[in-house]
Amino acid sequence: MAADLDLDLVFHDITPIPQDDGPQPVCGIDYARSYVKAMDYFRAVLRKDEHSERALDLTHVCLVHNPANYTTWHFRRQILATLTLESTATPVTTKYNIDRVKADLALTSKLGGANPKNYQIWYHRQSLLEGLVKNDEEGLRCTDDELKYTAAVFEEDAKNYHAWSHRQWIVLTVNNPTIWDSELTYTDELITQDVRNNSAWNHRWFASHRAKKVPLLSYEKALLEAEYALKVAEMDPFNESPWRYLIGILKEQWRRREENASNFTELLDKYEGSILKMKNDMKERSGADGCSCVNLISAFIDILEMKHNTSAFEEAANFAHHLGMQHDPIRKKYWLLREKELRSRV
Repeated sequence: MAADLDLDLVFHDITPIPQDDGPQPVCGIDYARSYVKAMDYFRAVLRKDEHSERALDLTHVCLVHNPANYTTWHFRRQILATLTLESTATPVTTKYNIDRVKADLALTSKLGGANPKNYQIWYHRQSLLEGLVKNDEEGLRCTDDELKYTAAVFEEDAKNYHAWSHRQWIVLTVNNPTIWDSELTYTDELITQDVRNNSAWNHRWFASHRAKKVPLLSYEKALLEAEYALKVAEMDPFNESPWRYLIGILKEQWRRREENASNFTELLDKYEGSILKMKNDMKERSGADGCSCVNLISAFIDILEMKHNTSAFEEAANFAHHLGMQHDPIRKKYWLLREKELRSRV
């Protein structure tokens, strides 16, 4: 195994290059002796620009010691590319040999287990998959494996930013309609588990809008997403995520209101009524004052503002005043500013 490499034996013809901390290092780091030896040989091999099997094994040793070393990962990719070219007499369609890709994906999975938010590991994984993740039979199999890998990461940390970025890159690169739709189903599973999973909400917006590869959502699709957000908001009205998602969908439709004014008016009336009902139901179900549910009332104010008429502006201003003076004092100045702006439009 590469991790058990006898460096002195394998690199008997190489003179190690020690780390140069200058004549008087201010604060020397007490590295493990095995790491010092591996990096000394690595500097020598890097200086020679040696792209060989033993150099590849050496990068493995160094990465086991320090998976965050970008230079080591970069040099490893260069070696992989060279070995791929040397291993075939026919032109290659991918940058890296598929067997080497599989081996390195296994390496990143192993190292990533203890370092799930290590950017270098995720970037290496993406680099390996470029050219492999695509919209064909083999590419879709590779895509499915990678989506399963990120899902396993989310089981440990559902809000791992690097894993979400990687998943979005995969979905966007493949750009397959079935996968886009399956991502909506997947976000629903995560949101059902945790309605406050902001990462899942963000990914739902990404998937529903095809990463902006489609124009603004049609009225029918907007209605589906708005209904979904409202359904989740009913589970926990104090959770900000579904309310912001709902308002995002409605504001998007507001930008195209001139195309179908009657549909837009109907949409606003529908959710104005739904929110009022939820507000009143809170009093009956739990005795809680619906006006104290800041995120619900905030969404209600946004809807009233989009209605764009005098009575709606006045009602929204009153709600903003009560939030600032009573229910959300930490953002008092914000709500009073909103109130002032709304009253100026009455």
